[in-house]
Amino acid sequence: MFSYPVLLWGLPVAGLVVLIHLINMFRHRRVPWAAMEFLLAGYKKSRTRILLQQLLLMLLRVLAVILIVLMLAQPNLSGWLADWLGGGKATLHFVLLDDSYSMSDQNAGFSVMDEAVHVVEKIVDFAAKNDRFSLLRFSRSVMNESDNPLDFEEQLLDAEARASLKSRLKLWKASESAAGPEETVAAVQKKILESAVKYRCIVYLVSDYRLRSWETPDPLVKSLQDLKAQGVAVRLIRTVDTQRSNLAIRQVKPAPGIHAAEIPVLLDITVANYGEQAVENVHFTISTGGRSQSGQTIPSIAASRETTVRVPIRLSGGGLHQIRVQLEPDAVVCDNVYSLVLDVPQEVSVLLIAQEQGSSDPAIPATRILASEGITELLWDDSDADSGAMYLRTALAPEGVRTGIRVQTEPPGFLSTHSIGNFDLVILPETPVLEPAAVRTLENYVRGGGNLTFFTGPRTDPRWINEQLHKQGEGLFPVPLLAAETLLPDYLGRQPDLKIEPHPMFRIFDREGSPLLNAVIVERYFSVEQSFSENAAEGIRILGRLRNESPLIIEHPFGQGRVLTFLTTVAPVWNDWGRGNPSFVITMLEMVASLCAQRSEQPPISVGMPIRLTFDPERYENAVRFVPPGEESPDWENSLLPLTLEAVLTADGMRTVEYPLTFRHGFYEAVLTRRSAEGSGTSEQRLFGVNVDPAEGDLALAEKSFLAETFHPHGISLEESQHFAAPFELTAAQTLSDYLLIFVILFLAGEMFLAGRLLPPRTVSPQG
Repeated sequence: MFSYPVLLWGLPVAGLVVLIHLINMFRHRRVPWAAMEFLLAGYKKSRTRILLQQLLLMLLRVLAVILIVLMLAQPNLSGWLADWLGGGKATLHFVLLDDSYSMSDQNAGFSVMDEAVHVVEKIVDFAAKNDRFSLLRFSRSVMNESDNPLDFEEQLLDAEARASLKSRLKLWKASESAAGPEETVAAVQKKILESAVKYRCIVYLVSDYRLRSWETPDPLVKSLQDLKAQGVAVRLIRTVDTQRSNLAIRQVKPAPGIHAAEIPVLLDITVANYGEQAVENVHFTISTGGRSQSGQTIPSIAASRETTVRVPIRLSGGGLHQIRVQLEPDAVVCDNVYSLVLDVPQEVSVLLIAQEQGSSDPAIPATRILASEGITELLWDDSDADSGAMYLRTALAPEGVRTGIRVQTEPPGFLSTHSIGNFDLVILPETPVLEPAAVRTLENYVRGGGNLTFFTGPRTDPRWINEQLHKQGEGLFPVPLLAAETLLPDYLGRQPDLKIEPHPMFRIFDREGSPLLNAVIVERYFSVEQSFSENAAEGIRILGRLRNESPLIIEHPFGQGRVLTFLTTVAPVWNDWGRGNPSFVITMLEMVASLCAQRSEQPPISVGMPIRLTFDPERYENAVRFVPPGEESPDWENSLLPLTLEAVLTADGMRTVEYPLTFRHGFYEAVLTRRSAEGSGTSEQRLFGVNVDPAEGDLALAEKSFLAETFHPHGISLEESQHFAAPFELTAAQTLSDYLLIFVILFLAGEMFLAGRLLPPRTVSPQG
């Protein structure tokens, strides 16, 4: 068998040697010459020997031509002779195929992935009948190590296998993964080295060679060098040579603020322009629950820049909401869509624990709201100036204004007898002395993810705080209190009493000056024991200080929740903040928004990342059913069908389950089953938004000169797909061709030697 049997048509060329020999014999002319008569007599005696020498020389020349033709045709051998010559091993063609979503780059209806598949088909055609074929797509390299990610493994390339393989290749499209070459080579490096023991191995890395994945190739070069050291040939094949413009939605997230039903929720939408030219009038649409809400236009996005716009949407009803933002189609489609899940309550529920008796709908003292240039100002009735709960109620849920916050006021004893897990935030306006059961309720609530705010005042007992709430740094209160102190007036007025640090609660005031906050006057506060060190307490952050550097506003985590502490009063008793200063209302609203934001926001999940769900085993059954978006894909052999998984018990007593098959963007659904005590087997839905990695949408190409400088010194070739030709490396024919080349060189050297020794000197006439 021959790799290139068509070249065997060159064998008749060997006949030219005989023809040339005969022509040279006809060129002799008889010239009478006395001296030659003597030589002719001697020649007749040795004629037979000379003819045999010439015949041998002609045969050597014919054999040299035949060997050259056979060398070019690359004969394949099998059996003991091939083994003895080193050409008995079949070749394993190992293809690493980039199917990341940048390969969906379209040009005139033809994608880069189509070109890559065409290259793979060429490799299949070039391979010999006894060769083997393995293939791994980049997107499958990120699967669990316990699985075999290969699409094809050492498949024999007979006629039936070639036809089946090609028919399957035609179905393949680019995935939505952002997997790169480094992790792909690492995933199969061990398997390639194992195969190299049995076969002569050629690795083809077929990719679009985008700058993002190839700008730091050092780890990849090291891996490929290790393969080369074991005799594996490596060929890099690039499938695109032109960069096209592309837009991508980089991020969609809710802006800071109160997130509740029936009030506007602001979305921050970031769109990136990965092109080399500015784009104008970028149109996008927003839909909720599958129904379009509005269309918006970004006037312009500069080249290689991104722009963020803030858009209001209105969500009807509380619960989980599916929000989809979509750009118009361009070179790459899947990065034009972003799926966001918001868990929005009907109202944000706030519990006030006040000394006076309250109810779920307390009477609010007479107030009025003045709107001036977009700023809401409250005018208070000074007769109730010592009621911190009243000030908070009026700031958070003023009469006649929908803020999305529901305030419920209860006495301290409520904490000892009721569950508070359904509240988003608990506020103690004066932090009174509480029963031990109430303290335990608060600790369990915050530890489980709740939010708590302390205000201090005349009724606060610092000794009780230190013993029952601070507990030497193990409790809810962040610092040990010393005593109530008076802040001496600054008669020169050179420094404001309150200095703040950047924080979502103060986001509106995070600019130089902050005249509203600078106008706040603080007269009394609780000082902190000198033993307290901010650096020694993990997670504690000082958000506000007095001009004497004493801490006034402190935030710290406790378990899964957060605690915010004010070392002064909420009512205008120790300060004048709540008396006519609009910054008080704004800060209290932003405090609720920042503390309760964790419920509505969901950590981003990219395609290829597992979905992780944690739940209470006492409330739900262990089996969780996951439903992916859309129909199942033939590319993944039905791997995107609904799947039921068993959750695993963790050290904290919760159960955790991971769904790994996030192969496409969209909304994934997890269905939990409640235990009989909570609804007799009824189901509860959790939603997750999965999106592509927007960075993969950057279609900038790595320079060919850079790739050549990086890989050529290591003996690794780089080819363009349109010039890709049959592989010569490490095939059985190539090994035999090496021997044939040696034979040709030896034959030509022998021919030259014999020609000089055997041919008689040429006779010429006296005139010559």
